[in-house]
Amino acid sequence: MTVTIDLSPKEEAQLAQEARNAGLDTATLVKKLVTEHLSPNTENSDPTLQLFAEWKKEDAQMTPEEMEQEQRIWSEFERRTNETRRELGMREL
Repeated sequence: MTVTIDLSPKEEAQLAQEARNAGLDTATLVKKLVTEHLSPNTENSDPTLQLFAEWKKEDAQMTPEEMEQEQRIWSEFERRTNETRRELGMREL
């Protein structure tokens, strides 16, 4: 499919500059930007991969403080899990 988009000269120059900064030609950058915002094809996609993609998108929107809090929660979970595993004579994660 071919799509035509009218850009102002300023927008066209910005797009060309962004493509150069990314080391891509303009068409490749535009395709990348568009496809990153399309919903996955749910008929043919693996549900696990869909979930991972959703988590990745959510993670990208987290603030540094939220990311730090999530890391603290995970570290505490891992610590407690390993504590229980040691008590049961199991190997640690």
